Order: sequence, then structure tokens, then C-alpha cells
Amino acid sequence: VPSRPEYLVLADLKAAGNVVLESPDATLVDLGDGVACLEFHTKMNTVGPGIIDMMEKSLDEVEARWKGLVVGNDAPQFSVGANLLLVLNELDDDNAEDVEWSLDRFQKANMRLRGCSRPVVTAPSGLTLGGGCEVTMSSDAVVASLETYIGLVEVGAGLLPAGGGCKEMVLRAHDAAPTLPGTDLFPYVRRIFETVGMGKVATSAHEAQEMGFLRATDRVVANRDRLLHDAKMQVLAMAEAGYRPPVPR
Repeated sequence: VPSRPEYLVLADLKAAGNVVLESPDATLVDLGDGVACLEFHTKMNTVGPGIIDMMEKSLDEVEARWKGLVVGNDAPQFSVGANLLLVLNELDDDNAEDVEWSLDRFQKANMRLRGCSRPVVTAPSGLTLGGGCEVTMSSDAVVASLETYIGLVEVGAGLLPAGGGCKEMVLRAHDAAPTLPGTDLFPYVRRIFETVGMGKVATSAHEAQEMGFLRATDRVVANRDRLLHDAKMQVLAMAEAGYRPPVPR
């Protein structure tokens, strides 16, 4: 069947030998034109040590040899967040230090997405919860499917978001506030506290922009089949415009 250039299917690309790096939990795939795609493929794309490993290795590879990175997949759900069963098992075994170490690695991996010397674009669709939301918010830009259900839902499991999501939400609240001297930031932060504290989930990409999970400048795509192609084109546009990583704040 003839393929259409605006429809990128990762399974077809992998079958054609476009695999750059591979592990049981994630794969780095060549999308063509110097752009790579990091694909999660655990159950429901839960984030665990294997995915964090591949995030780190993929960023090393992309910074050395590629124009930029897309984080996306062909699955119905982008990611439902951290693998809480692994966390529970570690805590049952009194391995709190291992849990802390894993959280530290995940935070640093997300900060590497933000500070990567090449443009990073996430392409979420479907459930994008918890750690999946934090990966999305850590990128330079987002090209989201219209049907993206995104939120920081950890409170529902008795936890707090710990992959950088709270920090990112507060930064965005701060950016939305007037820059006048003496501005009271509390009303802006209170809204974020309510959103995170109640585990609210956006019911569409447009609502996610209103809630702060996506920026007003992030793109929304109605046709799910075009998502990876449009994210790739966003990476190329940013690279051709002379992309420079943001200055640490």
C-alpha cells in the first residue's frame, strides 16, 4: 500500500531498519532528515528505570549526531506515568533510598530534555498522566493530538508529582503574572495548587492550554495520524531557525 509522507508509522520505520538505539522499554528511531524519535513501549508506556536509561542515552546520541528529537509513539496512550508497582515494591523492601535515587534521575532526565542543545518536541496523545505529563512539559515545544488527556494525577494515589511537574507549573504561573513590582503571586500559584491538589485532568489539548499543562504557543493537531510528522517538522523548523537551548533560570 503506498504510504503518504505526512503519515509516519514507527512500526514501519523500525521494520525498515531505522532503529538507532533499542531496549526492552524504549527505542530511538530515525524519522529521516536528521530527526530521531524516542518511543516508549512499556505496558501503558509507564515510566521506569529502563525508560529513564533510554532518555539519557537518546539525549547523548541526539546531541552528538542529530538535528533534534521527537518524543512520541503510535500507541493509544502517550504515557500513564510512573510505574507505581515498582515504587511500592521498593518501599515494601525498605528501599527508600533507591526510590529517591530513581526520582532524582527522572528529574535530571527531564531537565536534560529542557536543556538539550538540540530542539526537543513531545507529541502526546491520549492519556498523558503524571510522569508522562512531566516529560511533555519538559520539552521545548509540544505538538499535541486534540484528544490529549493530560494532568498531574499523583495525589489520587496518595503521592506528590516529583518529576519536575510542580516546578514547571509554578514557573508558568510566574510567567503569566504581571511583571510590576510588588505583584502578589499567590493568586496565580493558588490556581496551580488547586489543579495539582485535586488531580485535575484536561479533557482536550485546548483545555490543557487553559490549565497550563500546555503553552499557548504549543500546537494542536486534529488528525492523530499526522502527529509524528508535524512534530518532526516542528523540530526541523526550530533547528533551521538557529535553535539555542534556554538559559537556566
